[in-house]
Amino acid sequence: MSTIIQSTNSYLLQARKTLIALWTLTLLIALTLVPSAFAATQADWQFNEAVRALSGVSYVPMTAVAAGVGLAIGGLMLATAALLLSRAPQPGALLAALALMTFPFTAGLFGNSDLTSYTALGNGLLGVATTIMSITGGLSLLALLFLFPDGRIYPTRLRIIALAGSLLVVAAILITSLFEEGWWVSVIALLVTVLSGVVGQALRYRAAAPAQRHQMIGVFITILAVPIYLPIGMLAISPLLTLISGYTLLVMLPIGLYLAARRGLWGEPPSPRLFAGAAGIVVLVAAVATGLWWRGNQAVAIDLAALGTPEPIPVLLDADMAMDDIGALFYLAQHPGVDLRAITVNGVAFAHCEGGVRNALGLLEVAGAPEIPVSCGREEAYPGGIPAPADWRKSADNLYGAQVRTGGREADERSAAELLADTIQAAPGEIVVVAIGPLTNLAEAFQADPTLASQIKEIIIMGGAVDAPGNVADGDPANRVAEWNFIADPVAADIVLASGAPITLVPLDATNDVPFTRSFYERLRSGALTRSAVFTYNLMYMNQWWLNGGMYWWDTLAATLVTDPELVTVEEMALDVITDEGPEMGRTVETPSGSSMQVATAADRPAFEALFLAVLNHE
Repeated sequence: MSTIIQSTNSYLLQARKTLIALWTLTLLIALTLVPSAFAATQADWQFNEAVRALSGVSYVPMTAVAAGVGLAIGGLMLATAALLLSRAPQPGALLAALALMTFPFTAGLFGNSDLTSYTALGNGLLGVATTIMSITGGLSLLALLFLFPDGRIYPTRLRIIALAGSLLVVAAILITSLFEEGWWVSVIALLVTVLSGVVGQALRYRAAAPAQRHQMIGVFITILAVPIYLPIGMLAISPLLTLISGYTLLVMLPIGLYLAARRGLWGEPPSPRLFAGAAGIVVLVAAVATGLWWRGNQAVAIDLAALGTPEPIPVLLDADMAMDDIGALFYLAQHPGVDLRAITVNGVAFAHCEGGVRNALGLLEVAGAPEIPVSCGREEAYPGGIPAPADWRKSADNLYGAQVRTGGREADERSAAELLADTIQAAPGEIVVVAIGPLTNLAEAFQADPTLASQIKEIIIMGGAVDAPGNVADGDPANRVAEWNFIADPVAADIVLASGAPITLVPLDATNDVPFTRSFYERLRSGALTRSAVFTYNLMYMNQWWLNGGMYWWDTLAATLVTDPELVTVEEMALDVITDEGPEMGRTVETPSGSSMQVATAADRPAFEALFLAVLNHE
């Protein structure tokens, strides 16, 4: 018997050591994720629906409060797990610690790895780690539901339900990841399993001795709150009520487990002073993070009168007329310091020529811009190019549901390459080309006249990903390193980058700093003064999903660098583009044999948003 006890104690001590190492890892991952917590909050549809229900409440303070509370709750869970691990190991306490240290990732309390801006390798590793932690958190919380407080299932007949339910939840997660329509399998599996665990805990509590009931009461109240929360969330009774009840339920879990430990459920109780100190530190860290985010997200004042320059900069815009091109076009058409001389449309990746040209002409009419020539190039990329998915292209052709009239404006008779060449040659050394789509038109013009590149003052290109992850998984699931503009025509990108023209490249490394945010949307709604601003607001209103994460002002940021290059941090690099077919086609690589250029590595989002909004409202 003593041998069995020694073996069990040895096992528990080893498990405790393993969990302490895991706790350290979770803390590091949490700190790595924290910068994305506020963006993840703004991308959460439930939070956004709750804010909409609160008319008259400013969005930025709500984001700060919600994300700050989430960080504090996640930190409290980690602190409580540490206290449980500091005691003599017992199965129930170890399981509780495992649930507390991993469930914050399941609930997304620390943020989302998809919204971080580390290197491609760093984001990939972080994504794998958070996925593992998320699954572990969900399963460990289900296990805690059945095994609390002593690591045994009661009554024993629930073993089959617990095992089958856990396996079904895992299978449902996999099904949902493969088939979007499979989400309901996850919901049903989770609901049945959770309710079975709640019933089991009710039976256990009823059969427990009075002393143990006293120890368990805090967690038991939390468990009873689960069936109340589930219908609120599933039936979408009230987004605000769902948000508040969700946070309440989450904070009840660590407090309930601490109270159980404090009342001696797992042996020697932890010190209340230690718990209070840990909770205080957690709240302080969350407050500091919230304050830093708040400070960095205050609106920046822009002097509209100072936007003009004595001599406007002559610009040619080469665009594929995707959603962020609309903002870029408005910026260049309305900025008093810009002389927009021509627009060439690229029909390779997003809008086709007919729809792209029509939309460009209509947007110029909305902006009240003078007659500006617009033409399109060919609709076929050089060999190897991958266009955007067909439904994306259809949306771009249809201007994402918006309606415009050309006001009698018509397309230029010249091809895009010819219009490019004529515009550049009419003012050699003066034109800044803003290329915010695949580089097919420029490559074709350069091949027709190799001297053209030397006559351009600067080419500002939105494209590529140097250290940031790629964004083309929807078109090429195996490719994790390319960006859409470059993979749509990698040969054209290679031709232009090697042309010898002065280039400023704006890759995903910088554009990841300027996501579509609801805070910008709210400021636009309250301050839209011109037709362009109203149009932009209406477009975002019709496409609310743009605000839920994953959408960025890619091309608009590139356009703003014509007048305000200080919006980005730049480094000089020698870059090349991989054109060989395979999982790295379209990748932007730094190599000594590459072409030297200025590369934007980061962007000032508050300053960008303020400038863009000011120009949209400039008349």
